[in-house]
Amino acid sequence: MNAFVPTGVEDHIGLAVVRSLGKNKVPATAVSNDKRSLPFYSRYCFKKRITEYDDAFLSELTEDDMIMPNGEDEMLFFAKNAPPCMTIRLPIQKSQHLRPLLISPG
Repeated sequence: MNAFVPTGVEDHIGLAVVRSLGKNKVPATAVSNDKRSLPFYSRYCFKKRITEYDDAFLSELTEDDMIMPNGEDEMLFFAKNAPPCMTIRLPIQKSQHLRPLLISPG
């Protein structure tokens, strides 16, 4: 699984998401259309991707990818354009996605 975090230039929330995922050993790819996006400078940013949010970007994603938009523009884009296999599941099911991270060893 790869987590994609679409962000803006001064996106403190995106920075916090990338840090949290990285600290929990989940590889996070920060995605922005500006090379000055704050999450790009985090040591927890696994990959940086400068691109526009368009059909070409969506076509590269797989069912195993997790998209975590945190701004209104990003949320609206993915809500309108993401294929059915990429739609966000009901929030009540989020424990299923987090369970592997929450199970403590031993």
